[in-house]
Amino acid sequence: MRLAFVSIQNPEDPECWSGTPYFVLKALRDKGADVEVIAPLHQRAKYLLVTPKLIGRMRNKEVRLDRHPIALRSYAKQIEKRVARDRFDAIFAMSSVPISGLRPGLPVLFWTDAVFEAMQLYYAGPFGDMSMSEARMAHRQEQAALTRASYAIYSSDWAASVVRSKDNISV
Repeated sequence: MRLAFVSIQNPEDPECWSGTPYFVLKALRDKGADVEVIAPLHQRAKYLLVTPKLIGRMRNKEVRLDRHPIALRSYAKQIEKRVARDRFDAIFAMSSVPISGLRPGLPVLFWTDAVFEAMQLYYAGPFGDMSMSEARMAHRQEQAALTRASYAIYSSDWAASVVRSKDNISV
């Protein structure tokens, strides 16, 4: 099986995200998967996101640019450009974020340890301090990822149960 391993951060860095992407990538390769890394992904249109970031700061609200539609389109274009150059059997992502804007095509799997809705309730700081429009944007991003993905893999029953109860789907 040939996988495109997608990550916003560098999964070959063992210090990234507590080493989780590094060890997932290593485990896939140890099991014999032919894995090509497509990372790190960049927000190529950061300058277009200056206004929402400034407005958020003025209102003392958290703004997470990685879930903004412009960033999601940028991630999707980077992935699709790389996938078009080579043959892959599936796309595997270390988050729901980068695959949200992908067009139909290859099967997509994503692994994550949390669901936005649960994080918003659990962590008052960066997730609880978001504006209503930012929170709606994040919910739309996550729903788009669930719609696009062939499989959503959660590292805990806690996260999976939030998705099951909300969308009545099998995770």
